[in-house]
Amino acid sequence: MVCNLKYLREQFNAFNSLYFGGELPVPHLRIGSSRRMLGSVRYRRERRTQTIENQGITLTISNCYDLPQSELDDTIIHEMIHLAIIVSGAKDTSTHGKIFRRTAAEINRRFGRNITVSHKGPLVRAQEKSRGAIIAVCRFRDGTTCLMRPSRTRLFRLRAAILAAREISSVAWYLSANPFFETFPRAMKPKFYRIAGDTLARELAGAIELDVSATRVRKKIKS
Repeated sequence: MVCNLKYLREQFNAFNSLYFGGELPVPHLRIGSSRRMLGSVRYRRERRTQTIENQGITLTISNCYDLPQSELDDTIIHEMIHLAIIVSGAKDTSTHGKIFRRTAAEINRRFGRNITVSHKGPLVRAQEKSRGAIIAVCRFRDGTTCLMRPSRTRLFRLRAAILAAREISSVAWYLSANPFFETFPRAMKPKFYRIAGDTLARELAGAIELDVSATRVRKKIKS
């Protein structure tokens, strides 16, 4: 799920009531496009009094990644905990210090959430998901089958490395929209994951076989 402003506003209000007693001020909510951070809270202080100006607080959620709804909601709540600490004036021991961890643990315990200090697991860029994942299925001479999900920017470099590997007997390339393949990290250098033949056949159903030449990628035309 890719976050949009309507969803962010609705969830902020719902979570404010449910987890924070409706006491959080509504900051400026915005959708960003950061590839480094799923979310952030920024603010400014009034110089003369050193108080935090609520109107200067901005809570941002990136739309660069396509997350399961539960993970997107946990990300929003994560940033709301930062907001709660800021407006309370409390001094935490670090960015994700004792106050943050205690608050997150309490919400997790009481409401069955999974708020963490940092995101766990693979992240799928929204634009990439819409294009599908390129998969290299490699047959090794010892009889094992492995797959690799190459980064599109390193595709032809990785193709050359695979062709040069003596232990690989054959390779086939596919384009698949199956979310199963999104659980594998995008490879910047040769990295293979062993997979059972029946699992591979099932997950590749509906995939498009590709012709990956040294200069282009195109669909294979079957005669």
